[in-house]
Amino acid sequence: MARDIETITDAIEGILAKRKSQLPTIQRELDRVARREHKLVEFRDGLIKLRGICSDDEVSSEVAGIIATNDKILDELNDRSRSLEELRAEFKRDTLNIGVSGAARTGKSTTLQHITGLSDQQIPSGGLNPVTAVRSEICNSTRKEAVVFFLSENEFIEDYVRVHAENVNEYLPKDKRIATRSLSELKSVKLPERLAGKPSSIATDSLKRLKEAQRSAESYGSPLGSQDKVISLDEIRDFTTYPTPEEETAEINGEAIASRRYLAVQLVQVFCQFPRLGSAKVGLVDFPGLGEIGSSANELHLNGLEDKIDQIFLVMRPTAAKAFTDASVGHNLDQLQRIQPTVRRGDLILIGINKDTEAGQEAADNLRAHFNEEINNGQDDGGFDIVDYNAMDDDDVARLFDKLLDRLTELPEMDRQKIEYCMSKQDVVGRIAHMADDVVASMDRVLRNIPSSDKVMNERILSISRSIIGELSDFAVKLGEAAGADSARCRKSTKIVRGQFTATSKSESKMVYSCATMRSGWIVRAVRRISLTFIETKRSAFATS
Repeated sequence: MARDIETITDAIEGILAKRKSQLPTIQRELDRVARREHKLVEFRDGLIKLRGICSDDEVSSEVAGIIATNDKILDELNDRSRSLEELRAEFKRDTLNIGVSGAARTGKSTTLQHITGLSDQQIPSGGLNPVTAVRSEICNSTRKEAVVFFLSENEFIEDYVRVHAENVNEYLPKDKRIATRSLSELKSVKLPERLAGKPSSIATDSLKRLKEAQRSAESYGSPLGSQDKVISLDEIRDFTTYPTPEEETAEINGEAIASRRYLAVQLVQVFCQFPRLGSAKVGLVDFPGLGEIGSSANELHLNGLEDKIDQIFLVMRPTAAKAFTDASVGHNLDQLQRIQPTVRRGDLILIGINKDTEAGQEAADNLRAHFNEEINNGQDDGGFDIVDYNAMDDDDVARLFDKLLDRLTELPEMDRQKIEYCMSKQDVVGRIAHMADDVVASMDRVLRNIPSSDKVMNERILSISRSIIGELSDFAVKLGEAAGADSARCRKSTKIVRGQFTATSKSESKMVYSCATMRSGWIVRAVRRISLTFIETKRSAFATS
């Protein structure tokens, strides 16, 4: 054992406390991003209005380009906001979680049983067939129960049916493509018997799953959208497992439709006391077997885990016929990396080679050597750690779990990497700055060249003229008073000036109105002429009074 359980428990408590101390800083950054997003949305609304009054196609196109760039900046800020929200959710958690993954038939479920003390009824294993269909979160707790969380009908359609339909539609003509927006439409839609040409294995598998979902809709339709359900530990299997081979055979033969209640389940939270773990705040997340289905459906099992996983244990199992890694192993590692993209893969993922088969140590050694050759040797940062163990041996599994717990105590460095990434995100900041420069340059061109409609031009002229008349009149009075002129004479001269100015400004205004479609620079020049005329008139009035 790397460290005694009290030391590990204290270390875990310290990590959780330090995470919570970072929450105010994360929240301040989230608020900053939100303010920037709000300003950019307001800017976008203004640009849309500006484009609406443009009468010049070239300028309108320039404004459209600014809107597109502004939207890209918003996308970057939204990405930054999502990263910060995931970090906040992760740091608010009251447990440190280890995800356990592996292809079907590697001994993943058996390993979990030995770690948690649960039985085959609660964490089912299935020999040669994949069994686990739903993600389970197992929490070390004095409670002994489970909570089932159900999908809504829309979530089921969008996250399951649509994904598989898209895989199938690649091999169907446009008028035959599958489009379902509800469970009732799935029940009635005509699915193809088979796919023409040379369909991929993913598309073939997706068609099979759509047919299964269509046949067994009555078994899971009612639970869709249900409230969370508290169940006993012995009921878990009813909500998390695929039909048995015998049930599938009976279905194919038309004897009975297999139940697929798992299709309505989002996840199951299991609460039980782990052996030897005391009160340590640790959880395990059981992923359905990777590689069972197409990559798009694999991703469904990983979605939403970005803020729930601190470590990952990937189980591999050699056999006499296969003691080597193939392309699927690298693909699975890439998928798992998506859960914590900011952390070095070797820090996040521990590889376990389960040697509980007759192939024995020699096969395990061959698998390790091949993994090092094909995957670890290509890693600049040292690659993945590998540990051998026997999933059927309690002592071996205990040593394995100690290793995983010991790795959890190294999380502060990983947390530092996450905070540095989310709080700085220099690549995002750089892209935003570059795009902002483009927006400033474009706006400069637009403001120099934009022509406006007659109505907008007229309103602008009147507003500027009124402002200048008022300001210059006040200035004239003060100038006269400063010159020692009699206040009555000053008022009289000002009245004369205003009369002369009104006539002059009307004359100038007519010229501006007649050129309402000219560029905005004309306004400035016209107002300048009006102002100069006013000042010259004022000087003449003082000279003759």
